[in-house]
Formats: sequence, structure tokens, C-alpha cells
Amino acid sequence: MALKKCKECGKEVSTKAKECPSCGAPVKSSSSIGCLTIIAIIFVIGMIGSLFDNDKSDKSTNNPSKLAAPKAGTPPLTTPSPVYDPIKKWGQQKVASAKKVMAIVNQDCRIYEEGPHLVIEMRMYITDPNKLFGYVRAIADSDVILHGQPRNIYFYDPSNKQIAQADTLNGVRLID
Repeated sequence: MALKKCKECGKEVSTKAKECPSCGAPVKSSSSIGCLTIIAIIFVIGMIGSLFDNDKSDKSTNNPSKLAAPKAGTPPLTTPSPVYDPIKKWGQQKVASAKKVMAIVNQDCRIYEEGPHLVIEMRMYITDPNKLFGYVRAIADSDVILHGQPRNIYFYDPSNKQIAQADTLNGVRLID
């Protein structure tokens, strides 16, 4: 149980208490609003930064006149499956923002994979549906940036009740 000082009388009060037992002053509960604000700001900065990303890929290899013709009788080359490079696709700033979002989420949630799915067990309650939706959306977008493709993500509140889901069929949605 965490304790903090009452702003009115200065005595220690549980962070879960609604009011100070000594003076009766209301205790401001610690909430996830600060964390959500940080995640939203990082995500917005990354989006803005990607607009100004001057990292242009080299298009000289796409010019057919510069490609050498295969010699007669040579078997066709098999192309290896491409390796996903998030920086090449999204840019350095967007990838850095996505990593920051996931680092913050790792502090506030328990995250693990179940097969191809991602499960996020939140350690805090977010009661405002708009903030919860923004939180879920930022995580889903960051996961796509870092892994290259959308996957099902299931979100659970501290009481282990599923509260949101992000998937390729229905997008991001809150569950009542």
C-alpha cells in the first residue's frame, strides 16, 4: 500500500483513500491521465515528425535501364523474402515514437503474446471511454509500426475483464 502526504494537514494518507482520515480533506487519486497524456504527446510528435521526414529511399534500383539482363541459360534467381524494416517503411521518428509508447505501456501493463495475438493486462482503470480508446489506438498503431502488420490485441482491466480489442477485421473497439 502506497502512502502520500495530505495536501491540507501533511499527514500520511493511503493512495487508495478518498479522503484524509485526519482532516477529512479529499485525496486526489493517482490516475493514468498523466501517462495517457504522455503517450498521446509522444504519438502526436511522432506523427508530426513523420511529415517532415526527409529520409528518401534510393529509387535508382527501380530504374529498369540500370538492371542487368540475366545471361542465357542461367536459372532464374529466387528472391529472398523481404525482412521487415520499420525505419525504412515509417521513418526514424515514427519508429522512435512507437518504441516510446510501448516502453510506457510496458511500465503500466503486463504484456505478453499468446500465439499470434498480443495480450495487455492493464494495472490501472481508465474510466473515460475517449481516453481508453485513445490509449488502445496508440498501442495498436505502435504495434503495427514495430511489427509490420496488424494483429489481434486484447486489453483487460485490473479485474481481468476484457475491455477493448484491436483486430484486422473490426479495427479498434471498446467492449462493454
